[in-house]
This record gives sequence, C-alpha cells and structure tokens, in this order.
Amino acid sequence: MSHFKRADRLYMIGAVALSLLLFILIAGCGNRGGSSAANAASKPQTGVAARTVTLNVEGMYCGGCAVSVRVALKKLEGVQDAKVDAKKAQAVVDYVEGKVTVEQMVQAVEKVGYKASKPS
Repeated sequence: MSHFKRADRLYMIGAVALSLLLFILIAGCGNRGGSSAANAASKPQTGVAARTVTLNVEGMYCGGCAVSVRVALKKLEGVQDAKVDAKKAQAVVDYVEGKVTVEQMVQAVEKVGYKASKPS
C-alpha cells in the first residue's frame, strides 16, 4: 500500500513541475509586445548589398523571448534576416542600408519589451 502512495506523490510532483514550467514559458517569457510569429513575413531581397549589425539585447530569458525579438526585427522593411540568441543576449541582423536604420531596429526591440543597444 505504501508503494502506491509514493508513486502518487512522485506523479503529483512531476505534474506540478510541468505545470510551473509551462506557466513560465507561456506567461513569463512570452511575446511581450503583442506581435505574433504568424504576422511576420519573410522579405528576402536579392541583388542588394546587405550589411550586418550585432545588437546587445537585455532581458531575454528563453527561446520565446528570442522569437519575440526576431519577429519584431523581421517585420522591419529592409531587414533580411535576424539571428537572436537569448543566452548570448545578442541579435545579429542582416539588413539593407538605406531601407532601415540601426535606431529603428533598437526601437523595434524595445517596443516588444527588451532593452537593445549597439555594441561600442
């Protein structure tokens, strides 16, 4: 009889841990600014010279945070690609100079709830 009680306790602990993890991922580090990955359109541009900038991004804690930043950057006209790494707290952005500025990128990141800056 005590064997079943121990199994029940382990099951409950696992269920609570899973629930907390899901809550953190959905509520804690979700999309802060209201943008959605479904709204992000890929805008590949061919035949133009691309530049690359690396932005420091503070406040990202998980992959969901990185996705929010990436989507915000990719929505900007002139941004060709954005690779965002929450662990490194960086976003590497390929863009077309003259169509978008670094300041616009910083503002887009800040609009979704993170602090961004260009490395000095």
